[in-house]
Amino acid sequence: MSTIARRVASATLVFFLGLRVGASVARGLEAENPIVRSNTEFGFALLRQLCESRPGANVLISPTSIAAALHMTWNGAAGTTKAAMAHAMSLEGLTARQVNQANLAIRQALAKPDSGVELKLANSLWAFMPGVVRDSFRRTNERYYGAAVTELDPYTTEATRTINEWVGKKTDGLIRRAVDTVFPGVDVLFLVNAVYLKGRWAEPFDLSQTRERDFHLSDGSTAKVMAMWRADEFDYVRGNGFQAIRVPYSGGRFGMYVFLPDSGSSLASFVHELDFLQWRVLLDSFQRRTGGLLLPKMKVGSKMLGLNPALTTLGMGEAFEYGLADFTRMTTLPRGEVWIREVIHNSVIEVDETGTVAAASTAVEMTCGLPRTTFGMVVDRPFLLAIVDSKTGAVVFLGAINDPTK
Repeated sequence: MSTIARRVASATLVFFLGLRVGASVARGLEAENPIVRSNTEFGFALLRQLCESRPGANVLISPTSIAAALHMTWNGAAGTTKAAMAHAMSLEGLTARQVNQANLAIRQALAKPDSGVELKLANSLWAFMPGVVRDSFRRTNERYYGAAVTELDPYTTEATRTINEWVGKKTDGLIRRAVDTVFPGVDVLFLVNAVYLKGRWAEPFDLSQTRERDFHLSDGSTAKVMAMWRADEFDYVRGNGFQAIRVPYSGGRFGMYVFLPDSGSSLASFVHELDFLQWRVLLDSFQRRTGGLLLPKMKVGSKMLGLNPALTTLGMGEAFEYGLADFTRMTTLPRGEVWIREVIHNSVIEVDETGTVAAASTAVEMTCGLPRTTFGMVVDRPFLLAIVDSKTGAVVFLGAINDPTK
């Protein structure tokens, strides 16, 4: 095995749910479609940031969902904001046309999975200020991402519920709360992506072989899990300090990869080192072998995960800054008046003897007017008022206001 592969072999457990159309076909798709590589690079970089900020916690993301939502947003960026987003998402060197056409090609390819796999990808745009969204931005996202613009009234409770119901429908109810609250008069646009996957194992696990087992946690303690067992032929690799397996879904096109290092390694060190090139070296190492797999049943996810800090660390902080962000290709409002308030990601995965069900959503909240705030103060009850001279300290006016209408 190469030096690169040995260097990334120190890990405890890495789970990756990915697209593989057979090794040679996957490599061909990467060669033809630059977004496959950029999304993978971006996904690993984002995973590193999230794991470092949440040590010991489960971190589950969908790079496909997050990239799609941010690529739609990127179409509305300009100047240094567009360049910063491109850097963070590994899009440098690609034109907007290349990115959009590549996304369209992936969306069309994923629309026709194997017979044993159900896969749905959907995009949408939700506008709250009529006439503000540029027609060119609408047309681009409709053409390449299938994201039609729906105008909603932000001054009713229906706006938030309508978006969440759309995501719930697209994810078969696995994700019911994709966005929190629409801020009336401030929010301009929500760009939303939803992904849903349901896959049957090519060979199911025997339910009678499922037993309660100990799962050893990173802090040295143990937890009880229900673990499935199957003896079969698998794509497998035994590397320097780790072993890995691919469990295919019906049809063989999609598969779940599980990487298990020898005891004494850490997930943090693995995530810190892993990038696209190392990932490809590992995938190329698999060979057909006969063996047994003990795999925990699980239902894990990341609910309402805010991505702003991680994306800022990756270099696109300007997009979140009032007065700096440039989204003049998205709306008719001046530069600096529209920025990303929040990028919110939800994900969930269920794995059992029959297969896997997984869903993810990503919402990009575009806002305008007042800068982003870290708290909310609603003065709707009696309050104290004071007018103070900062130079002398004199309290010029002081009042207890019980009814501001009198």
